[in-house]
Amino acid sequence: VDLAGGEERPSITKGEKMVAATLVAGTLISIMITIVGVLLFVVQQFLNLSLAKFLLLPMGLQIAVVGGGLLAIFLLAALFCIVWNRGYKLLLKWIYEVTAFEED
Repeated sequence: VDLAGGEERPSITKGEKMVAATLVAGTLISIMITIVGVLLFVVQQFLNLSLAKFLLLPMGLQIAVVGGGLLAIFLLAALFCIVWNRGYKLLLKWIYEVTAFEED
């Protein structure tokens, strides 16, 4: 990699990749824990809904709620994959000034 001063930067090391991956993984885990915590808080405090009360709901509503939850999980998984890929490359670019990415 050619830097501004003309000197050549060696390719990115395994340790540098691990630092970027750890930072992105920590961010995604924090976001996931926050989302789960907020959802549990809202359900328990404002909807006053426990598992026993949920099971007393009509079957169609139970299926709709479970289906919506699964849809949300899959959409969040897709979003997290996008954030993982872009965030990893962005951190490598910001921290280590990497411009060319090799596909591993």
